[in-house]
Amino acid sequence: MLSRTADSIFWIARYMERAENTARLVDMGRRMGAIPGSGPDCYNGRRSEWASVLAATGCTEGYNQHRWNESYAPMEEPLASSRFLLLEPDNPSSVRACFEAARANARATRAALTREMWEVVNNAWHQFRSLEPGNVRNGGLSPLLASIKTATAQFRGAADSSALRNDGYEFLRLGFAVERLDCTARLLDVKAAPARRSEETSVIDRYRWIALLHACGQVLAYRAHFRADYDGELIDRFLITQVESPRSLMHAALEVDERLNRLSEYYGAPSACRSESRALIEFIRDAPISSMDDREMHSFLHGAIAANSRLTSAIAAAYHFAAGQPSSDADTAQGQADQLNDSNDDAPPQRKGETAKRTNGAADPGQGSSGGQQMQM
Repeated sequence: MLSRTADSIFWIARYMERAENTARLVDMGRRMGAIPGSGPDCYNGRRSEWASVLAATGCTEGYNQHRWNESYAPMEEPLASSRFLLLEPDNPSSVRACFEAARANARATRAALTREMWEVVNNAWHQFRSLEPGNVRNGGLSPLLASIKTATAQFRGAADSSALRNDGYEFLRLGFAVERLDCTARLLDVKAAPARRSEETSVIDRYRWIALLHACGQVLAYRAHFRADYDGELIDRFLITQVESPRSLMHAALEVDERLNRLSEYYGAPSACRSESRALIEFIRDAPISSMDDREMHSFLHGAIAANSRLTSAIAAAYHFAAGQPSSDADTAQGQADQLNDSNDDAPPQRKGETAKRTNGAADPGQGSSGGQQMQM
């Protein structure tokens, strides 16, 4: 397989997964906004989680630059945040931008996808490019979020039911797992910090944990596994080390290692990135969840995001992906350090593969070099 084909397949999966994760974050912000409250973290008499949602997606700086321009200034905070995260073409992490980037990569490697996979990506892009800001108001937000989750679920289903189980399929599953690990770590780092910091369990903290599980789609799975009430330590364990949870860091890390192992069999020798994969698994497995305080948990999740970033770079080097995916200068999940923990730790690595605005026929994001290399290892 050409390296540019593998590169495009890998990033199609990452962009589709990122679109769903962003929709889940917006849904969580909407849920928290239904709780009455007062104080600096509230808006119009209700809880406001939009600052932490923006931090989790790495969009704080970009949002602040847009907030008071002509089109955003008249909007209330929930509407402005939702629009920026879902529909803003200049936000490289918005759902619209993710679907656009996924389609650009799909076009670049059309022959490597099945018809069903292409149609899902193409239909999602056509739907979102025609949406207007009004689609996130007046009851339109919930159906829109549902359609995003449906599109990404359909893409995974199309891949599982129609794609050949070859090296291309392994690169696809690898992209899903890498992106999911990154998102779950950011969710835990940003969303659960205020609840962990509380000395006593309150109704609001309990709802924070429930909202976190909703964002991961794991409410019923958590209750079925533990058969217990919502407990912060159990939820941390469920989303970090519990292999049975498909959204846990450990499940994603093991999935990455499995796919790399199969790819090494295709190309005749173990890839250099296997050591990074195994180091990440050991790092997650050794996490002393029950004894970590809020700052130690932040440091651990910071390390998981950094290790995942190093692993992604190692994968790109091992399989000759394009030399440096475009990166956004947007804020990263370190926003929670300033907003929630008052921490001075270094920021975690910026997300890779952010789409830059393309003009004058610039290359599609996520696409390898124009010639590509035949991977023979």
